[in-house]
Amino acid sequence: ENILGLRNEHFRVPVTFSADSSGHFECQILLSAKDDIRLYKLECTAYPKGSKIEIEFQTPVLQKTVQDIPIINPTSNIWNLKAIVEGDPFSGPESLVVPANTTAFYPICYRPALEEGYKGKLVLMNGNAVIEDINLVGNATSPLAMGEIVITSEVKANAIHVLNVPNRTKKRLTYEVQSNVPFTSGNPFVSVSSAQVAMYNLHVRPTMGGTFEGIINFVVKKRVKTEVDSDGDEAYSSDDGDEYIGHRLWYIIKLNILQGPPESILHISCPCQESKLIKVPVTNPIDEELSLQTIIEGPHLTGPSSIELSAGEKVTYLLTFSPQSILHQKGMLKFFNQNFGEFWYDLVLESKPPSPVNLSYMQCQLGMSVSQTINLTNNADQSLDLIPEISDSNFILYDGGIEIKSLHLEPHSTVNVTLTFKPSVLSSRRLPCKVIFHSKRIGQITYFVHGSALTPLEMPPQTVSAVSGASSTFLLNFHNPLNELVYVSVKLSDDKCSLTAQSVFNIDLIKKTSILLGPFQTLGIPIIFSPITRTTYRSVCVVSINRSKEEKWHFKSLSLSTINWTFPIIGIPEYQDIEQMPMSIFECDVRNSASYQLVINLTTNMDDIDDTVLSAKILSGIIEEFPEFASDYEGELPDISFHLEFLDNQARVALVNIVSLQLLKTFTKHDNPDHVVLIFSVHFSPMKNIKNVTHLAITKKNGCVWRFPLTFIADNPVIDDTIVIKSLKLKEKSVARFYLHSNEKVPKEFQVQMTSDSDPEIVVTPKFGVLPVVGERGVELNVLFTPIAYGQENFATLMVQTDSMQWTYDIWAYLAKYEPPRGKSKPPIARPHPMPQLRGPFRDFVLENCQLTRTAVSSPMKGAPIIRHQRRSLY
Repeated sequence: ENILGLRNEHFRVPVTFSADSSGHFECQILLSAKDDIRLYKLECTAYPKGSKIEIEFQTPVLQKTVQDIPIINPTSNIWNLKAIVEGDPFSGPESLVVPANTTAFYPICYRPALEEGYKGKLVLMNGNAVIEDINLVGNATSPLAMGEIVITSEVKANAIHVLNVPNRTKKRLTYEVQSNVPFTSGNPFVSVSSAQVAMYNLHVRPTMGGTFEGIINFVVKKRVKTEVDSDGDEAYSSDDGDEYIGHRLWYIIKLNILQGPPESILHISCPCQESKLIKVPVTNPIDEELSLQTIIEGPHLTGPSSIELSAGEKVTYLLTFSPQSILHQKGMLKFFNQNFGEFWYDLVLESKPPSPVNLSYMQCQLGMSVSQTINLTNNADQSLDLIPEISDSNFILYDGGIEIKSLHLEPHSTVNVTLTFKPSVLSSRRLPCKVIFHSKRIGQITYFVHGSALTPLEMPPQTVSAVSGASSTFLLNFHNPLNELVYVSVKLSDDKCSLTAQSVFNIDLIKKTSILLGPFQTLGIPIIFSPITRTTYRSVCVVSINRSKEEKWHFKSLSLSTINWTFPIIGIPEYQDIEQMPMSIFECDVRNSASYQLVINLTTNMDDIDDTVLSAKILSGIIEEFPEFASDYEGELPDISFHLEFLDNQARVALVNIVSLQLLKTFTKHDNPDHVVLIFSVHFSPMKNIKNVTHLAITKKNGCVWRFPLTFIADNPVIDDTIVIKSLKLKEKSVARFYLHSNEKVPKEFQVQMTSDSDPEIVVTPKFGVLPVVGERGVELNVLFTPIAYGQENFATLMVQTDSMQWTYDIWAYLAKYEPPRGKSKPPIARPHPMPQLRGPFRDFVLENCQLTRTAVSSPMKGAPIIRHQRRSLY
């Protein structure tokens, strides 16, 4: 643009700046004349219209926080900014210098005086231009502690600690003092002028030793009027408004109160697993009722938590010391009253191993044994492991018939063990023995016992049975109880003389005298019983031992060359061979019960050879009346006894708790007094599959014995659950797991069985183990299935059995349906595609081949005509 007619030395150039958006802009203005040229550079900054920054602060009351706000100067000029801060808790410097092309930080400080919200503003101006306009928002949280004060003092000593109470507001404040620290006191109000610090005296007078912690609050309450109380003291007042109500300051107070000397030192000693009562005298020295709280420090100490004493009363406090482990440490018994104070006793606690226990004196015949029970108790909250040690081999410890090697006692439990004395020497003196149970926790539990051997008396009788006119052999086992080599002689005799060779009893030994028998060895003596009539026979087998070289045993005042054992033998003829006796069969479903009546007919005439009377009949249910025996005599038969004979121990365990037999009635025939009818009730309640045979033995006094075979069968178990296993791949194992507990209060051994019709592809592990009690983790049973063929379902029946219970499970296992793989080729294939939708249009290759005239290049005769035309002859 041309400017003409310039007469003055100065002139103005109008420049207009209009920005469409915020930012920094630059431009140049060039002024030129014939003899002059000038260049000006302009820089303009456009701020967004109406946009503001908001900064939010949060800090506890009376705590300062500073936020640096970046101020960017993009120009080449220095900015001298003026700061205007609005809002009471906000503050900052009045000015800020920002060099050209740099960033400076303006520090804004926020320090709230009350627990409330605040608003403010920060304006930064460069001349008349507003560079920054920032809104400030402040939040105040609960105040932090002014500090942690630790005060150390002694019981019943006075202490004063000075606390600083500042007032950072612009008005005078009156604080109400609140504290939960025990043993402290002071003025309930404290008044502080504006911008001043008051000194508050905290008085401490502890009556009890120990460590205590709490806080003391200074809270501004509503304004109180200035008053003068009756003592002439001026109450505190406040000249502030309600704006500072709720403003508070607080300190953490910790008291370390040192105890005074104890009343006395009590030494307490007590063996483990025992209790000792300590009597502590307590007297009330004041003329009013006194309640004392007790504090007991130390292990295994118990006593009342408080005692009440009337004026001048003297009582005895009972403290119990029940150690459960060996220890030697200190304790304390303290009596405390908030107003009266405290006094205490220093305790020295010591526990030793349990005191030795003297057991009952034990006497036993040589060759036999006698037992007594030892009760071992664990009263502690921890388990107890014991290792037994016995000083004399004539004494043995058993638990459930098994010799004990170690013991484990659960917390708060008792175990009864059996101490058996089985002498191996013949001596009149008492044999001392020490039984020690070693424990790492309680030391040694010691028992003292004495035992002595007696010369053998008559041994328990031995019973043998055989059918009249036949023979039966039983083995009489003689055990050498001595720890030395002896010579054994055996003979049979009655009360007056030795039996003859024609006797019904005979010893089947080639050598019957001077049989060499080592220490603790057993000699089996076969005795043959051949009854002639149906009458009870009795005899005595005498076993004698002696030392070699005419040595003798010295017992009391006697000198014994031999020691004799007398075994009474009772031979009871069987009325009839067991295989010829009528069989009775009792059946019942598993986990059910059935009641039967067994009616047995027999004759008590031992000379009667007619056995047509002998019979056994089973009736279902319980019948009260028997009209068929109405004309017979009903009554007891004192010379008839009965019992169940189990064939072996396994049958005993299986039947003893599920079979009960009771004699209901007996009848004697009116026309035949020797014909007896016995009616028994039989109750059968099986819990698992069984098939066992036992004998009902009916014995006539001085007569014979009838043995009736009884068969008990339990079948059709209840199916507890059905297990289904699905396998995804051939010849790969699939597993189903479940857990099982014992149905009793003790762990039970179990074994796993599969029925005979179960498929071999199904296997269960483990085969045996122990079922834990309910509350513990059950034993894990794994059902494994390995399929070997497609399209086959497998079945098995699993039975888990203990000695008294059975669980039954049906197992179904199958292989997932087989899906054959389907191939898909990416390039074209020579044959038609197996999928019709991918085959394309239909082609008639026969028709196409008929249209060919020559062979292709792949033919050995390339380009030859396919159809040969025959030449026609003219002749």
